[in-house]
Amino acid sequence: MPDIFIVLATYNGERYLKPFLDSLCKQTRKITSIIAVDDGSRDSIISILQSYSQKLPLSVHRQEQNRGHLATFSLGLEIAKKIAKPQDFIALADQDDIWFPQKLEILEKSIGNVDLVFGDATVIDAKGNKLADSWRNFARIKADFSTQQYISGNNNITGCLSLFKASLLDKVLFSSIGKPLAIRLFGQS
Repeated sequence: MPDIFIVLATYNGERYLKPFLDSLCKQTRKITSIIAVDDGSRDSIISILQSYSQKLPLSVHRQEQNRGHLATFSLGLEIAKKIAKPQDFIALADQDDIWFPQKLEILEKSIGNVDLVFGDATVIDAKGNKLADSWRNFARIKADFSTQQYISGNNNITGCLSLFKASLLDKVLFSSIGKPLAIRLFGQS
């Protein structure tokens, strides 16, 4: 069975982090490792992460200065690339997510022979009140995109709703000159 690695980016999100970590504790699919990269937070987020290290397979990596979410996720993905096997899975997470218990299990069962799958989300506000049953409908995201739209990056697939094979890391991580190494077309499952 492939391993599942979660790459979590955090920044001054102490008010959201505990509900998210609690939702990870309830996942029906075992998580191999959670790679949490903090982007120079000035709140108590590091101590919250450390307090969950007994409940979750969590490693915490702290950047002293704020570098932005792209650099934070890139660092987490570089760490995952060093420890994941090509057939393993990567899931991206935001500190203000709350995942349904079967999220990883459902995405894994759906991936089949493709490299990436993605789902939808219920939209909630900061207090947990439901705003919409579907993020895609709420954001008015079209269901039918042309190949040209996918290739040009106009696809609205958000990281926290996806699961992808670690073999993609060689193709999607940025090069040292800051340019993408490759563009890959994915299908919805």
